[in-house]
Amino acid sequence: MTFPTTLDAISPAFLSEVLQKPVTAVTRVALAEPWTNTVAVLTVTLADGATQRLVAKVRRADRGHTLQFEQELHFYERGAARLSCVPRMRFGAMEGEEAFLLLLDHDDGAHLRQGFDLETSRRALQALAQVHGTVWGDALLRSGLRDKRVLPKQAAELVHGVRANWDMVAARFPRHLEAPDLSTLHEEVSKLVPVTLTHNDLHAENILVSPHRIVFVDWQNATWSTPAYDVANILAGCAHPAVQQGHWQELLAYYGTALREAGGPPLPGLEADVSTSTALLFAWMMRYLASASDREIADRAMVLEHWERVCSGVSVTRAG
Repeated sequence: MTFPTTLDAISPAFLSEVLQKPVTAVTRVALAEPWTNTVAVLTVTLADGATQRLVAKVRRADRGHTLQFEQELHFYERGAARLSCVPRMRFGAMEGEEAFLLLLDHDDGAHLRQGFDLETSRRALQALAQVHGTVWGDALLRSGLRDKRVLPKQAAELVHGVRANWDMVAARFPRHLEAPDLSTLHEEVSKLVPVTLTHNDLHAENILVSPHRIVFVDWQNATWSTPAYDVANILAGCAHPAVQQGHWQELLAYYGTALREAGGPPLPGLEADVSTSTALLFAWMMRYLASASDREIADRAMVLEHWERVCSGVSVTRAG
């Protein structure tokens, strides 16, 4: 099947073929334009008058790495159908360097940018454990994903950047945080071993929360890596600082139990690995903020809310 590569080219005839139902009309509402793709919500009108909503992702002509799109398609084709916390794929295809289209069911839910309360944090970790445990050791899924490792040299460069940019970033984005101790980070990263599917970008705008379901979206950074990266993204990047400070150990234990129930193994080094991953998340964000313009930050208010939680998370796991 040939497929459209722009949002405007997604026609009723094409959707009729995809959905195996006669479609009479389609409207498009832009949802976002991240770095690598353009996203819109499609409202599809069927011949019987019913409507259905889909999310469409197409590649931006000027940006994006081919590998990211290949990995996202591989994830949806080989792993997503087994996971209840992932949107259902209706169509996915890629051809050459430019042509890419992903059609997903639209899931209702809110992006809790103000931070997760304790119950939402538990629910998110429960869903995350399902992801990690369900596909643990899946060689076929791993075959289409790159391994993510942070080398000691890379960690050392990140730490150097934190030290070099500390005063400038703290002045622009004050969060009342003492400099965390990252002196051993270059040694710690060798313990972060790729063992399962990871999302790698679980900030609040990539998690939909509804009363009935947690949904993880935007899987273009999917890799085979340590689950600690994703756990750190939820605990340090999404949980409200009060939840971090009062329930960090409890939530780590909750995730560990949920992981075993979902088919994963015990992780005796989880606490240390999440501490390492939280420090990396902090260092990566520091690097981003050091180079981001005031306008870019103003256009993405979520970034500063995320930064505040990450600062709190790293203070919980590492003494200054």
